[in-house]
Amino acid sequence: MRRPALADQPLSYGPVGGTLAPTLLASPPDGYRATESSVRLGSGAERFAAASVELMHWQVLRRSGIAVADAAGAGAREVTLGDTVVQSLPLAGLRFAAPIRVVRVLQEPRRVGYAAGTLPGHPLRGEELFLIEHRADDSVWLVIRAFAQPATLLYRIGSPAIRFARRRYTARFLRALLEEERAS
Repeated sequence: MRRPALADQPLSYGPVGGTLAPTLLASPPDGYRATESSVRLGSGAERFAAASVELMHWQVLRRSGIAVADAAGAGAREVTLGDTVVQSLPLAGLRFAAPIRVVRVLQEPRRVGYAAGTLPGHPLRGEELFLIEHRADDSVWLVIRAFAQPATLLYRIGSPAIRFARRRYTARFLRALLEEERAS
């Protein structure tokens, strides 16, 4: 029996869209660990527009050392609702395939971003939200919210190492759009 194509695979978690819930940190889904991190990217409409374009072209992931390819193996272009992509995560000299699907896209006057949910084959089950916010004080922020749990017993056994790797990648994500990081 043939395995369904990656684009036809169901998400490996629920509740879809949970990273947008205001109560995520206080009440994560049962069995999941929730996190939120943010960094100020600058200020002004130009900075918001530039950061939004970068985010929506996968630059947070790519500048963090993660290759992003669509389900057919071609390089993913602009983030679109329903996109199925495979991230190739370098870790400890190995590369891990981490398939995801874009489950939400936000295109609001002062918020732009996307939420991606895990698919079978990803080391984790859960969702991650990448969001650019242009706040009332004119500051521009990258906000990353997530909830996740290890996908298999093997990854559960290695969960301390997975939590370490997640913190490391989140730190890279937060630096990815900082102008001073790219200038150095």
